[in-house]
Amino acid sequence: MVIRARGARARTPSVRRRTHALRAAAALVLALASAPAWGSNYTLYLEPGYLYDVTRIVDSSAQESKTYRQALLQNYRLAVDLDLARNLVLSASGNFIDTSNWTSTNGIPLNFDQPTVVASGRLNYSTPVLTAGLQYDYNRQWGTLLDVSRASEVAGGYATWRPQELPLVELRLTRTHAYDVLLQSSDNVIWSGLAGLRYSVQGLDLRYYLNWIQNQDLISEVTSSALNNMAQANYGDSFFGNRLSIYANAIAQSRSLTVDASGSAATVLQQQFPIQGLTLVEVFPATPADDTLVPNAALIDGNLLATTGINIGFGPSNSGDRNPRDLGVGFADAVTPVNMVYLWVDKPLPVEVVAAFRNSITAWASSDNLRWTQVPLAGPVVFGAFNARFEIPIPETSARYLKVVTTPLPVGVTNDRVYQDILVTEMQVYRAVSSSSLPPRTTQYSVQANGTLKAGILRAPNLDYDFTINYNRLFQSGIRTYSFVNGLTLNARLSRTWTVTSRVARNDADAGNGHEGQWQWSASLIARPFSTLYGALSYSGQVNQFTDRAIDPPVPASTSLQSVTLFGRADLYEGVNLQATLSGSNGLDQNQRATNSGTANLSLGLVPNPWLNFTLGYTYTTSWLTGGFLPDASDRSSRLNATLVTTPLPALSASLTGTWLILGATPTFFGTVQVNYSPLQGDLQFTFAYTRNFDTATQVSTQFLSPGIRWTIRPGVYLNGTYTMTDTVSPVLETHSQQGLASLIILL
Repeated sequence: MVIRARGARARTPSVRRRTHALRAAAALVLALASAPAWGSNYTLYLEPGYLYDVTRIVDSSAQESKTYRQALLQNYRLAVDLDLARNLVLSASGNFIDTSNWTSTNGIPLNFDQPTVVASGRLNYSTPVLTAGLQYDYNRQWGTLLDVSRASEVAGGYATWRPQELPLVELRLTRTHAYDVLLQSSDNVIWSGLAGLRYSVQGLDLRYYLNWIQNQDLISEVTSSALNNMAQANYGDSFFGNRLSIYANAIAQSRSLTVDASGSAATVLQQQFPIQGLTLVEVFPATPADDTLVPNAALIDGNLLATTGINIGFGPSNSGDRNPRDLGVGFADAVTPVNMVYLWVDKPLPVEVVAAFRNSITAWASSDNLRWTQVPLAGPVVFGAFNARFEIPIPETSARYLKVVTTPLPVGVTNDRVYQDILVTEMQVYRAVSSSSLPPRTTQYSVQANGTLKAGILRAPNLDYDFTINYNRLFQSGIRTYSFVNGLTLNARLSRTWTVTSRVARNDADAGNGHEGQWQWSASLIARPFSTLYGALSYSGQVNQFTDRAIDPPVPASTSLQSVTLFGRADLYEGVNLQATLSGSNGLDQNQRATNSGTANLSLGLVPNPWLNFTLGYTYTTSWLTGGFLPDASDRSSRLNATLVTTPLPALSASLTGTWLILGATPTFFGTVQVNYSPLQGDLQFTFAYTRNFDTATQVSTQFLSPGIRWTIRPGVYLNGTYTMTDTVSPVLETHSQQGLASLIILL
């Protein structure tokens, strides 16, 4: 990051004047707060703070760089709720946030800050039948980190009508204006409107939505308008004592885009709409190139605030969890083009945090959600000026599945506990195209239908038939995709001890690349002779039939995969459990190259008393490839994991984790020690946290120590103090940081 420090000395008096002005404003707010309350409810939050930080960096040539930093932290917030009349509430809030930094690196001074002012107002009317409201939000940022001050304004209103036995009606209209105050580099006005109807009766749910978005780029004089009509019907019911159940869903949409490029060429974003949200926290032996993501509907539900459960803050890293986070989408076809990905998080991020993520984010594409190919980035990853999102450009890519991968924020990038948890909330995908390459108006019509049927053939044993169909058609491009599955499932209890389950299914599909067929089968034999002893033997297989279009002319091809797994668990004594897994698999690709693998897992769990928990696990994997006119290849690895967690006192907890990679490219040890201690409770609280990580493969060790104290002067008034020491040592670089932070919190 390059920070321009133009006129650093000349700005010092203005910094002082602003500080005095803020003190006067805070005093005025306190005076008003002490007056009789004129509203139904109000809260005043004041948090001034002071930070002192010393960071020392030593490179491999013993060259040392030292940075001193002082910062004035300011966070002031006032919120008021007024009951104007019955069911009518006026809410208003204002927030000022600023960090004024005075730094010196090797004797060279540098001062910078980036104040932010946020103000909002809400007028809400709410009854069981009618809910309506108006909103206004204002956000402005300025300071030495920006070339020019920038601002955004959001104004809008909404209404929802819920009459009994009549359709629910929903209306929304919003205007967003984002601009720099000189109107030189950015000036965008976005109008968005939504009208919706919903009616439900006896298992039938009918919905209609009209969504309109207009984006005016006043700098480049380009206006784009998108109009989306969607009609949806859902039906579900069961018959004959639940022996027959059906569910059907149908969606018809029309999307039109109008572009008026009266000025210079600009970029227009066409949003693409996946049908699946997918996430995964990778656990060994999974890798970004070889893993399977699991459904997570919250990733594409359109809610930019609700969390998906994926945390990329430094909290996981502080606990030794550096497992990659996979966030992806699945499309109805394999030909939808994407060249821009938006990854939304739950809070704005400072520049040092964004810089750490910028180098760790990668993009991947897949045709089957099993094997992934990395997609190079088409430019730098940036973070939105007013939107809490990463904007990730990639070359135009068409694939059935697309994902981005990142690791949690490393320890030491920031000591601000706000960024201990950074939660992913949404993923959006777009195709960014030049306005000059688009026709003045494009319209696309599509239909999507899904249905499932489940019929009970026998009750003892339990034999069920199921049928699932998915159909999608884009009329303008002529793309048609479908899949339908016929399956039989058997569940039988042979005796008090033995149970058998099995399934066979046929899947026929076309994702835009021609017909593909797949046979799937599986069976499991389960034994539970005692409540403390459990075992299962499972077998599964599949054969895929498709056309290999990588060969000219295309030829029919097939792949196969089968696996067997033996699992057992025994609770030997109270607090002692043992479990083991033995599995093997064999796969054959279209080039007749065989992939064979075997895995053995053994774990022991000990809980000798309520305050001690110990887990020991061992994993051995082997794989080898043969045939396919290529040289044979093989690989082996083994891993030993140990975890000890103890809580001898309510105020004291400690954990030790260790991982030894015994066989592999490089024998490696990775360990984490963590201690948390809170001996004092009540008005005066003391906390202590210590974490240390070891990694012998990279020869990197990280140490984190942070004692803290909190004094409750009186209810609503708190004084906080923390000291943080972070050391990161590697063969090429050492970073040592010490930081002291004091803050006063006043809550009225």
